[in-house]
Amino acid sequence: PELTRKLYDLTTSYQIDAAREVQYDLIRLFDTMIYSAEFPEGFRAAVELRGFRMGQGRQPLSDDQRTDLTVLSRELQCLLSQHGFTDQPVGGCPVGDSNPSSSGEEVGAIVQQVVSELRRRGLM
Repeated sequence: PELTRKLYDLTTSYQIDAAREVQYDLIRLFDTMIYSAEFPEGFRAAVELRGFRMGQGRQPLSDDQRTDLTVLSRELQCLLSQHGFTDQPVGGCPVGDSNPSSSGEEVGAIVQQVVSELRRRGLM
């Protein structure tokens, strides 16, 4: 909830560029929670990082799923630590993860490619 509040505060104070970066980070956070583990385990891992103990899921987890959750928890902790909502995991975060603008740059490049292709086809 703190990250969405940060997005709201930045948007209402007209800090649109900063809000856009937080939005990209939110997308990365949700994609990580959804696609990196069996649902709802990714969300459970994120909530537990914020200090809420949700208990274990009803379905037993395989060894591979437990390993996936360990990796996922570390990645989520890195994403949340970029905004000061939790500490970095022991051993720190990968250097590349400290640049939240990479998602924005990637999106911008994709948009430019699409626009170029539309112009090439005479659709713009």
